[in-house]
Amino acid sequence: MAVRLKKLGFTVMDEVTGEKATKSGIQHAIGELGNAADSTLDLVVIYYSGHGAIVKGGGRPMPSLVPQDAVPGEKNSFITDAELGTWLTNSLVTKQVVLILDSCYSAGIGSNREKRITEPVQISSQQVADRKRAIQQAQFVGAYFDTYVLLASSQAQETSKETEKGGLFTYYLLQGIGDDTGASCPACETGQNEVTVASLFRYAAQNVRAQVDQQPQIKDPGGQSKQLALMIPWITPRPRATFHPRPRPIPTPVATSMPPPAPRLPGNIPQEYFQFTRIPAGTFHMGSPASEANREADETQHEVTVSRFEMQTTLVTQGLWQAVMGSNPSHFKGADLPVDNVSWYDVQAFISKLNQKLGTNVYRLPTEAEWEYAARAGTTTRFWTGEKLTTDQANFNNSRGKTTPVKTFAPNPWGLYDMAGNLWEWVQDWYGNYPSGSVADPTGPSTGSRRVIRGGSWYDHAKVCRSAYRYGYDPGARDDGNLLGFRLSRS
Repeated sequence: MAVRLKKLGFTVMDEVTGEKATKSGIQHAIGELGNAADSTLDLVVIYYSGHGAIVKGGGRPMPSLVPQDAVPGEKNSFITDAELGTWLTNSLVTKQVVLILDSCYSAGIGSNREKRITEPVQISSQQVADRKRAIQQAQFVGAYFDTYVLLASSQAQETSKETEKGGLFTYYLLQGIGDDTGASCPACETGQNEVTVASLFRYAAQNVRAQVDQQPQIKDPGGQSKQLALMIPWITPRPRATFHPRPRPIPTPVATSMPPPAPRLPGNIPQEYFQFTRIPAGTFHMGSPASEANREADETQHEVTVSRFEMQTTLVTQGLWQAVMGSNPSHFKGADLPVDNVSWYDVQAFISKLNQKLGTNVYRLPTEAEWEYAARAGTTTRFWTGEKLTTDQANFNNSRGKTTPVKTFAPNPWGLYDMAGNLWEWVQDWYGNYPSGSVADPTGPSTGSRRVIRGGSWYDHAKVCRSAYRYGYDPGARDDGNLLGFRLSRS
């Protein structure tokens, strides 16, 4: 790794190996790196290849790195995620850091972020001191908005597979940028002599997953790894005009129980972007039982009766938003990707303009009760899929590093896609306590300061993708915009 980084133009400050790789030695090396990288524009790469462990202490298991002088049973001799974060915070002022961890349990490092959207950390890009203070409050490495953490395995996995040349994850990271013969750069996205952090990770992860049961992860809190690129000096760039990416195939629409065809929208948007399914009237138990794993205190279970309505089968796509609004605010781009980076007020503006264009007033956000009723689709389990949710069933837990096209995964029993994961969904209600008794067609509190979001996102853990999980969020905020979307209902 050091040899390859040097060939990429990096200055290798220190190689902490063997007896030097003690806890204090690693801390000292990070401090010296901070002294050398004194510009906020410097790009710093920190690479760790070694052992990882789960250390018990402080009331919770702590994923940790294992230095040369670690002593089994003595938690203070290990390097916890919080300690590593503090070292980086106190030592580095650079705005761009790539941390690569090729070890067992590596995804636990920097992953103490189970409610990223629900507990946002406000970080100013103008004030280094403010960023440092925010990181110390957040207690995890990935809070630094320009820090990208590439991890060899998930926290649940004990083993990071190795080859005769070292870790399998490292092997494919190096292979992704090609050898220095100039023959190729497998991970380069654009045919140019550059590779983004996101594309390099994707290349390595896909190859690792194809060979062994190992799940590399990427932690990218600012969503910027797609833009951060490393130059590959031995690759001759091709003219950009000669690059023609393969078009994404349009998914075949899945037949559902549909009302009469929806009207064509301005811009001749295909009907698959604007399909609705009829949700039958019924009564269900909203919230979660006391026995449900990971339930929250605001999920008080109560009986709710819902009248018949219609709900959009998919999240609103960027193609639909573009046709109505004439612009696309999304962080991730693609006509068949769900629109993201929209506040609750942005959504209201979209609905108003949509109704105006179509000469109607039937389109709206679903109420919170309608959303959960439709998400459950007659089920009573944690997810509509049962008590567990896998990454083959939904886009969550940062398993793909971004949003996925609508209709990528199978719909729930009522024909609705992405009711768990992909993007959080705004609903109409103000956030507040549930009523204690039975209610019919509730619309939530009459006033409030936060609107409800539901469903979890591509980044979040499974527990917040549960059908009962709810959270109140600032209706004007786009703090975590690449996690926020919506779908329509109509009366």
